[in-house]
Amino acid sequence: MHGCKALVLTSITIATLTALGACAPQPQYQGNSGLIATYKTRTLVADLPASASVPAVIAAAQDNFIGRGYSIPTSSTTDDVGMVVGIPPRTSDFPRVVVRATAQGDHTHVEIINEPLPDQSLARSVLDGILEQLGL
Repeated sequence: MHGCKALVLTSITIATLTALGACAPQPQYQGNSGLIATYKTRTLVADLPASASVPAVIAAAQDNFIGRGYSIPTSSTTDDVGMVVGIPPRTSDFPRVVVRATAQGDHTHVEIINEPLPDQSLARSVLDGILEQLGL
């Protein structure tokens, strides 16, 4: 009987630690200029140099989506804030990838969000395409 309780408690502990580890930030180098991008939950975050303006980031994201065959139902940009949504070839609105860029003084903050499910490799691939187009 004690063996079953111990097994159940061990299983719960392992499952909890695994779930917590999956939510831990996962930083990695991206692009050719040594930028660090951190993935957590469904969002990849990177701070690009200010030379990568918000409109340039959004244009690069749009080109990246078009190159993948994605449709772009929403895109907007100003000098300070921009967003573009890419939807893979299919008839529904999900899954989708949202790229947001915000000018923040000495850098441009970029978020790549997978909806509704997390996909770190896709988010990093999209960022790589954006960085390549920007020469970063």
